[in-house]
Amino acid sequence: MKRGEYLSGIAHKYRVSQSAILRLNSLDSPHKIYAGQKLRIPSRKDVQDDGALRKAGNPGLSAPLKSYKVVNRFGRGNESQRKGIVMSARPGNPISSAGNGKVIKVGQFRGFGDFILIDHGGGWITMYSGLQSISVKTGQKVTNSSIIGRVQGQRIFFLVAFRGAPVDPGKYL
Repeated sequence: MKRGEYLSGIAHKYRVSQSAILRLNSLDSPHKIYAGQKLRIPSRKDVQDDGALRKAGNPGLSAPLKSYKVVNRFGRGNESQRKGIVMSARPGNPISSAGNGKVIKVGQFRGFGDFILIDHGGGWITMYSGLQSISVKTGQKVTNSSIIGRVQGQRIFFLVAFRGAPVDPGKYL
Protein backbone atom coordinates (compact mmCIF):
# COMPACT_ATOMS: atom_id res chain seq x y z
CA MET A 1 0.00 0.00 0.00
CA LYS A 2 1.22 3.45 -0.84
CA ARG A 3 0.59 6.50 1.27
CA GLY A 4 -2.83 7.95 0.39
CA GLU A 5 -4.18 4.69 -1.09
CA TYR A 6 -7.42 3.21 0.17
CA LEU A 7 -8.66 -0.35 0.10
CA SER A 8 -11.63 0.70 -2.03
CA GLY A 9 -9.30 2.04 -4.72
CA ILE A 10 -7.17 -1.10 -4.73
CA ALA A 11 -10.27 -3.31 -4.93
CA HIS A 12 -11.59 -1.25 -7.83
CA LYS A 13 -8.22 -1.32 -9.63
CA TYR A 14 -8.04 -5.13 -9.48
CA ARG A 15 -11.81 -5.62 -9.91
CA VAL A 16 -12.28 -7.65 -6.73
CA SER A 17 -14.30 -6.92 -3.61
CA GLN A 18 -12.81 -5.28 -0.55
CA SER A 19 -14.04 -8.19 1.56
CA ALA A 20 -12.13 -10.67 -0.66
CA ILE A 21 -8.88 -8.73 -0.09
CA LEU A 22 -9.53 -8.58 3.65
CA ARG A 23 -10.25 -12.34 3.81
CA LEU A 24 -7.15 -13.30 1.84
CA ASN A 25 -4.97 -11.16 4.12
CA SER A 26 -6.69 -12.38 7.33
CA LEU A 27 -7.84 -8.85 8.17
CA ASP A 28 -11.18 -8.05 9.72
CA SER A 29 -11.15 -4.31 9.10
CA PRO A 30 -9.86 -1.98 6.36
CA HIS A 31 -8.69 0.30 9.19
CA LYS A 32 -5.88 -2.15 10.01
CA ILE A 33 -4.13 -1.47 6.69
CA TYR A 34 -1.13 0.88 6.69
CA ALA A 35 1.22 2.54 4.20
CA GLY A 36 4.02 0.21 3.15
CA GLN A 37 2.03 -2.93 3.92
CA LYS A 38 2.09 -5.64 1.25
CA LEU A 39 -1.35 -7.00 0.43
CA ARG A 40 -2.10 -10.19 -1.44
CA ILE A 41 -4.71 -9.64 -4.15
CA PRO A 42 -7.00 -12.56 -4.96
CA SER A 43 -7.36 -13.60 -8.56
CA ARG A 44 -10.81 -12.93 -10.00
CA LYS A 45 -11.46 -16.65 -10.35
CA ASP A 46 -10.96 -17.07 -6.58
CA VAL A 47 -13.61 -14.54 -5.55
CA GLN A 48 -17.31 -14.16 -6.03
CA ASP A 49 -19.41 -11.06 -6.38
CA ASP A 50 -21.01 -10.55 -2.97
CA GLY A 51 -24.22 -9.45 -4.72
CA ALA A 52 -24.46 -12.77 -6.58
CA LEU A 53 -24.01 -14.62 -3.30
CA ARG A 54 -26.77 -12.59 -1.63
CA LYS A 55 -29.13 -13.34 -4.53
CA ALA A 56 -28.28 -17.05 -4.37
CA GLY A 57 -29.27 -17.15 -0.70
CA ASN A 58 -28.35 -19.82 1.79
CA PRO A 59 -27.94 -23.22 0.12
CA GLY A 60 -29.19 -25.00 3.26
CA LEU A 61 -25.91 -26.71 4.08
CA SER A 62 -25.10 -28.34 7.40
CA ALA A 63 -21.78 -29.31 8.96
CA PRO A 64 -20.34 -32.59 7.65
CA LEU A 65 -19.38 -33.69 11.18
CA LYS A 66 -21.64 -34.00 14.23
CA SER A 67 -18.89 -32.96 16.61
CA TYR A 68 -15.94 -30.85 15.50
CA LYS A 69 -13.79 -27.83 16.17
CA VAL A 70 -12.61 -25.50 13.41
CA VAL A 71 -8.81 -25.47 13.67
CA ASN A 72 -8.11 -23.47 10.52
CA ARG A 73 -10.62 -20.87 9.37
CA PHE A 74 -11.37 -19.76 5.84
CA GLY A 75 -8.67 -17.47 4.44
CA ARG A 76 -5.96 -18.81 6.76
CA GLY A 77 -3.26 -21.43 6.40
CA ASN A 78 -1.34 -22.56 3.35
CA GLU A 79 -2.41 -21.86 -0.23
CA SER A 80 -4.75 -24.84 -0.55
CA GLN A 81 -6.18 -24.71 2.99
CA ARG A 82 -7.20 -21.06 2.91
CA LYS A 83 -9.94 -21.86 0.37
CA GLY A 84 -11.88 -23.88 2.94
CA ILE A 85 -11.81 -24.82 6.62
CA VAL A 86 -10.00 -27.54 8.54
CA MET A 87 -12.15 -29.33 11.12
CA SER A 88 -10.78 -31.54 13.89
CA ALA A 89 -12.52 -34.82 14.62
CA ARG A 90 -11.79 -38.29 15.90
CA PRO A 91 -10.36 -40.80 13.45
CA GLY A 92 -13.10 -43.01 12.04
CA ASN A 93 -15.91 -40.54 12.78
CA PRO A 94 -18.56 -40.48 10.04
CA ILE A 95 -18.62 -37.62 7.54
CA SER A 96 -22.03 -36.67 6.13
CA SER A 97 -22.88 -34.75 2.99
CA ALA A 98 -23.48 -31.10 3.86
CA GLY A 99 -26.69 -31.15 1.82
CA ASN A 100 -28.73 -32.94 -0.82
CA GLY A 101 -26.90 -33.39 -4.08
CA LYS A 102 -25.04 -35.62 -6.47
CA VAL A 103 -21.48 -36.92 -6.14
CA ILE A 104 -19.59 -35.55 -9.14
CA LYS A 105 -16.07 -36.76 -8.35
CA VAL A 106 -14.37 -39.24 -6.05
CA GLY A 107 -10.62 -39.46 -6.24
CA GLN A 108 -7.22 -38.64 -4.90
CA PHE A 109 -5.44 -35.30 -5.17
CA ARG A 110 -1.90 -34.45 -4.10
CA GLY A 111 -1.97 -32.48 -0.88
CA PHE A 112 -5.57 -33.44 -0.13
CA GLY A 113 -5.50 -37.26 -0.26
CA ASP A 114 -8.81 -38.97 -0.94
CA PHE A 115 -11.58 -36.49 -1.67
CA ILE A 116 -15.24 -36.21 -2.63
CA LEU A 117 -16.94 -33.43 -4.64
CA ILE A 118 -20.72 -32.99 -4.35
CA ASP A 119 -22.89 -30.75 -6.56
CA HIS A 120 -25.80 -29.32 -4.56
CA GLY A 121 -27.36 -27.47 -7.49
CA GLY A 122 -27.72 -23.74 -8.04
CA GLY A 123 -23.96 -23.34 -8.45
CA TRP A 124 -23.07 -24.79 -5.01
CA ILE A 125 -20.38 -27.48 -4.66
CA THR A 126 -18.75 -28.96 -1.56
CA MET A 127 -15.45 -30.82 -1.23
CA TYR A 128 -14.36 -33.13 1.57
CA SER A 129 -10.82 -34.50 2.03
CA GLY A 130 -8.80 -36.25 4.72
CA LEU A 131 -10.88 -39.40 4.37
CA GLN A 132 -10.06 -42.83 5.75
CA SER A 133 -12.75 -44.46 3.67
CA ILE A 134 -15.24 -43.36 1.03
CA SER A 135 -18.81 -44.70 1.06
CA VAL A 136 -20.12 -43.14 -2.18
CA LYS A 137 -19.47 -43.38 -5.91
CA THR A 138 -19.43 -40.82 -8.68
CA GLY A 139 -22.99 -40.21 -9.90
CA GLN A 140 -24.61 -41.26 -6.62
CA LYS A 141 -27.34 -39.03 -5.14
CA VAL A 142 -26.93 -38.09 -1.47
CA THR A 143 -28.95 -36.34 1.22
CA ASN A 144 -27.68 -34.17 4.05
CA SER A 145 -27.77 -37.22 6.33
CA SER A 146 -25.93 -39.57 3.94
CA ILE A 147 -22.64 -40.84 5.34
CA ILE A 148 -20.11 -40.31 2.56
CA GLY A 149 -16.94 -41.40 4.34
CA ARG A 150 -14.95 -41.52 7.55
CA VAL A 151 -12.24 -39.28 9.05
CA GLN A 152 -8.71 -40.57 8.40
CA GLY A 153 -6.47 -38.69 10.84
CA GLN A 154 -7.74 -36.10 13.25
CA ARG A 155 -8.81 -33.52 10.67
CA ILE A 156 -10.77 -33.07 7.49
CA PHE A 157 -10.67 -30.27 4.96
CA PHE A 158 -14.07 -28.88 3.94
CA LEU A 159 -14.60 -26.47 1.05
CA VAL A 160 -17.76 -24.73 -0.16
CA ALA A 161 -17.75 -23.14 -3.61
CA PHE A 162 -20.35 -21.01 -5.37
CA ARG A 163 -20.10 -20.85 -9.16
CA GLY A 164 -16.57 -22.24 -9.00
CA ALA A 165 -15.12 -19.85 -6.42
CA PRO A 166 -14.46 -20.77 -2.77
CA VAL A 167 -16.62 -19.05 -0.14
CA ASP A 168 -16.46 -19.11 3.66
CA PRO A 169 -18.23 -22.32 4.80
CA GLY A 170 -18.83 -20.73 8.21
CA LYS A 171 -21.40 -18.40 6.66
CA TYR A 172 -23.53 -21.31 5.44
CA LEU A 173 -23.36 -23.94 8.19
